[in-house]
Amino acid sequence: MKLASMTLVLLVLPQSLCVTLFNNLGRLHKECEAMNVSKYEYLFPGQMTQLPNIKHCAPTGIIEVLFMDNTTSFAVRQNPGNNTPSIAVYENETSSRLMCVKNNGRITKVSITLNYCRPGFFYTQQGTCDCLTSPHNPNIACSKAEGFSAVVVGHCVSRSSGKDPLLEARCAFASHGTKPVLAIEQNNTTGETLFCEKFNRKGTLCSECTRGNGLSVFSDTFDCIPCSRFRLKNLALYLVIELVPTTVFVLIILFFHIGITTGPVNGYIFFAQMVTTQLEVLFLKFGWKMYAQGNNYLATIMPQWIINPYCIWNLTFYRIFNENICISPHLREVHLLALNLVMAHYPLLLMFITYVIIELKARNIRVVTCLWRLLCFNCVRCRRVWQAKTSVIDAFASCLLLSYTKFVLVSFLYLSPSEVHDDRGRLVGRVLSLDTSLKFLSHEHTPYVAVAIVMLLTFGALPPLILTFYQFRLFQSCLDRVHLRGVAMQRFVEAFQGCYRDGTDGRIDCRFFAGIYFLFRCTILMITALLPSYPAVFTAIIITLSLFLLLFAIFRPYKKQRYNIIDSAIIFLFITITALQLYMYYKLHQTFTVSHVFTFYHFLLSVPLVYITVYVVNWLYQQWKQRHNRRSNTPADRQPEFYRESALEERVPLRGEPSGYSARNPVSQTEVSIENLLEDERNEGEIDGQGPRGGEGTGREVREGREQLWRSAVGAWGDWYRWWQSYTSGQRKAKHFSTS
Repeated sequence: MKLASMTLVLLVLPQSLCVTLFNNLGRLHKECEAMNVSKYEYLFPGQMTQLPNIKHCAPTGIIEVLFMDNTTSFAVRQNPGNNTPSIAVYENETSSRLMCVKNNGRITKVSITLNYCRPGFFYTQQGTCDCLTSPHNPNIACSKAEGFSAVVVGHCVSRSSGKDPLLEARCAFASHGTKPVLAIEQNNTTGETLFCEKFNRKGTLCSECTRGNGLSVFSDTFDCIPCSRFRLKNLALYLVIELVPTTVFVLIILFFHIGITTGPVNGYIFFAQMVTTQLEVLFLKFGWKMYAQGNNYLATIMPQWIINPYCIWNLTFYRIFNENICISPHLREVHLLALNLVMAHYPLLLMFITYVIIELKARNIRVVTCLWRLLCFNCVRCRRVWQAKTSVIDAFASCLLLSYTKFVLVSFLYLSPSEVHDDRGRLVGRVLSLDTSLKFLSHEHTPYVAVAIVMLLTFGALPPLILTFYQFRLFQSCLDRVHLRGVAMQRFVEAFQGCYRDGTDGRIDCRFFAGIYFLFRCTILMITALLPSYPAVFTAIIITLSLFLLLFAIFRPYKKQRYNIIDSAIIFLFITITALQLYMYYKLHQTFTVSHVFTFYHFLLSVPLVYITVYVVNWLYQQWKQRHNRRSNTPADRQPEFYRESALEERVPLRGEPSGYSARNPVSQTEVSIENLLEDERNEGEIDGQGPRGGEGTGREVREGREQLWRSAVGAWGDWYRWWQSYTSGQRKAKHFSTS
């Protein structure tokens, strides 16, 4: 038996006396084996027990104690005046043993159960269980007076039995509760910790859901909810919630040409994506109730209507529906991360399908042409009402910006380790931060690491690399050698760099700032996913944003000064909000009263929402005003130029059309390739105040270019309009003859 792990001595005898006692060990062992058990005793940490049937003896009397499953006998000296000695037993492991006590020739055989110290309690040289902190595990707290053990929120502990070591690690699911710590309960008989049961989990570090439960696909903390088998209905509901809102959102961006890559909404999108990431990965792990103490109703209801408008810019629409769905009990945390990665590809896939349809339409594929003619009326009417132009490359750039956060964040989460410590704070291993069932860089983890590296090198690194160095001739010559500097690449870069100074006014060329925005996005996501502690994350983000704000103040990269002021104000607001998070974190662990500060935090979060609301309302008003002006300038007795036959027949043919082009051929009218669209759009210029892109241009030239571009798209509609006129004219004539 290890002397350091068990003490059964109140006053240990001198060494010579102990040697004498040990010589009689064999005889005492035989006598104990022949006896029956007289009484059961359960000994707990810190508890003193009275051994039965031991009479008073002289102060110098010796009591011999023997554990039957060991080869060592311990001797204790009886305290004078006591009828029976008091013996405290401490053990690292929970086990039942037989103990024999010999007093003046009389042997008492007792069956005892040895219990280990609770998590957070440690064995001292005095043979007691004391609550110590340093140099032991700082994430496990204890109170000796109350016998209370707890672990810091966001961490989990587990021990399968009393013989297994206590393990502690950072866990995503352990983020519930209204206090900074979570109580650790245990079974004193088996030594098993009951910490995992409150989360419907089991296994080492609570890595698995219990039988009859599965992971919720829409939970930030990977909750285990009732789920006994695979449910196709839940899978269909998951796809509807993920794909339908994303499709509608992307189509709105495509048809109304809502540019989110430049100008006045660039800073707002950056703020929305980064704040949402903090809330998902860090802040929501604490739980809203922790910060909304008392009856502060405002602090309780505010997060939903504040968070939802921000989450849509990360394509996380499930918060709006507030559904808990379990697809299968066999899904693990890494599988849910993989689903998020697949959904991040969906907007880009949608734009690719749109590109293919346009190319097939240009090649006169019959099926595509028929579908185009069916949808032509609705599309053209929508475009005519809003007077905006469509660019697949611009929409692709917007979709890449929306999916970028998911690509990078999920990739870094696949590379985020969590250290596993024992109760004394010693490092015993590493696991994946969001899935403690996977050992970090193990054989099972390696495929996910490979996927993460590929995503970071493609979707994570290429956009900031291209946008940062594209303006330099050396980089452009490298793209020419690999045949990547085409019309599509130029349009893609222009979608991000169009609002920045290009150096033509004699000032610094700041188009590289489009790549700097992506670079700081990637840096903040890396900090959020990889740093192990919340204070370290908040501090690093504050330093990063301060550097970003300093660069903005030095370069002032936008062409329009008001955009520089807006983005600088948003970055400063982001720094203030992050500093408040750090303050609330420390305040929470001291006084646990931060409800008023949290309300002020909500107010700061809502400021960008007020800005974007005012901006959108103003944009809609400008669109309505321009449309009203166009209508007022058109004579009432004349058809709009879009619907006049002469305008359809006498338009200038696009590149690649035969000289004998006729408006009577609806298929030829709409024959336009994606290269023609891109070239015409590039030559048009931008319309000042025509939407979030806010470019430059002259009214007459842009109007003529727009009419030339979209006359081809309404050719089929023109034929249908003329046929409808002839048909209604024939009906009127037939009715006239029938009545006459």
